[in-house]
Amino acid sequence: MKEKKWIFLLFGVLILVTAALTVIHLTTREAVPEGAILVRQDSKERYVSLNELSLIRITGTIVNGKGEERRIDAPGIELSDLADAVFSKVTVTSDDEYSATVEAGEIGNANLIMNEDGSVQLIVFGDANSKRAVRNVARIEFE
Repeated sequence: MKEKKWIFLLFGVLILVTAALTVIHLTTREAVPEGAILVRQDSKERYVSLNELSLIRITGTIVNGKGEERRIDAPGIELSDLADAVFSKVTVTSDDEYSATVEAGEIGNANLIMNEDGSVQLIVFGDANSKRAVRNVARIEFE
């Protein structure tokens, strides 16, 4: 009987710790206005409105971890079009803090596409696995 009490106590403590960490995570995330992306470069920050972007047609094929190919044909922009100056790498972060890095040498394959639901997604053509296909892009940092 005592073992069950300890198990319930441990379970309760784990729930409280999880709740506390969730509150900390949610209160420390950087909020970006809806319909915009925060772009950082050389210690400067600016919000880019998605409505003001000059979109082009982005087409190509990406491959997931299972080797399955998916055809991309969507409006978007080249990632480098958002840069103000020379950079060595770009970190793209989603609204849930998932991020991926694109080195300057592969920037020609990196694009942001507009999904039908209005969200923005990073697409890097040529990746053997589309783990860098960041959805719901919120921030872009050029370094």
